[in-house]
Amino acid sequence: MRFYLSKNHYSPKGLYIGPMISYSTARFTTDYYKNMDIYIRATHFNINFLMGWQGVINRFVFDVFWGLGYKHNTWVEHYSANRISSLNMDNLSGFYKSPVKLTLGFNMGFGR
Repeated sequence: MRFYLSKNHYSPKGLYIGPMISYSTARFTTDYYKNMDIYIRATHFNINFLMGWQGVINRFVFDVFWGLGYKHNTWVEHYSANRISSLNMDNLSGFYKSPVKLTLGFNMGFGR
């Protein structure tokens, strides 16, 4: 969801603000371990407040955004239905383990 701050609210260009929520999960395994129901599951959950600018130049659309938010990242080892444990995250950088989420992005496309 984006809320454009320009006077023309029907044209999606100019400065905007808005929330962003994302959730993703993935399983990592091999064919051998998959048959034994052994895998690692990574889950990333993010809530962000974004600010950005979108412009149109000769039908090309440019979008630059940045923001701050909260994140919760987990990695879990699954050995069987009876044995599940969290991975040791001590070797990861402090930025990855921190609940602070910094977002910086750029999108571009072609409009009609």
